[in-house]
Amino acid sequence: MECGDIIYRSTLPKSNGITVTVPGIILALGTLSYLWATPGVAPGFFDMFVLAFLERFFRPIYKKDDIVLGKKLGEGSFGSVYRVSLARKPSSKPADLVLKKATEYGAVEIWMNERVRRACANSCADFLYGFRETSSKKGAEYWLLWRFEGEATLADLMQSRDFPYNVESLILREVQDLPKGLDRENRIILTIMRQLLFALDGLHSTGIVHRDIKPQNIIFSEGSRAFKIIDLGAAADLRVGINYIPKEFLLDPR
Repeated sequence: MECGDIIYRSTLPKSNGITVTVPGIILALGTLSYLWATPGVAPGFFDMFVLAFLERFFRPIYKKDDIVLGKKLGEGSFGSVYRVSLARKPSSKPADLVLKKATEYGAVEIWMNERVRRACANSCADFLYGFRETSSKKGAEYWLLWRFEGEATLADLMQSRDFPYNVESLILREVQDLPKGLDRENRIILTIMRQLLFALDGLHSTGIVHRDIKPQNIIFSEGSRAFKIIDLGAAADLRVGINYIPKEFLLDPR
């Protein structure tokens, strides 16, 4: 019986372990293309589980006692925005910052700002840190901290009768030697649109859709002389599916 079994086994085709077939190669290439194509599922998970973890060891950490509230800059449905500074310490330098106290969806907004900071920092306002703060009076709030880059939004600038000429020296660094008219206005508007599309392209290339682009959510950065996007509270991350109400609408298109 053993001899017959040995002879039978010897007649079977030998297996080399992994068999490579054309359909298998096509399937593997298709899977890799999907994972790495824009918005990039694989890079998204690498960012989520590796880069985000490593960043915690190098970024400064702030808490409520480090922050001194100043002028209130605005208020919306989901929170209030303040100009703040850091509590003075002997070894510290004064800092000019912006704080948002988010009452809803603050955790998702922190996630989005951290993603943008790692992937396309020039597209949005310079985000520093976010944390959860609990008080007996107001309950839980999320505090988000940015570097102060300017107060003027595109909406503020558009309300001026002198728009777009009031933006000319801000973004072009000089006043054009042209008479007022369509040619001069077009140059200014084209520069503004180029900056906005560059910022949006940075967000979209990393898989983030803002979903609330409007003049009020576009701020002029005095340091870089460029318009930047703010308020990522309604954004969706297409790479990993994170959304501001993930249990109800994974990729809510509203």
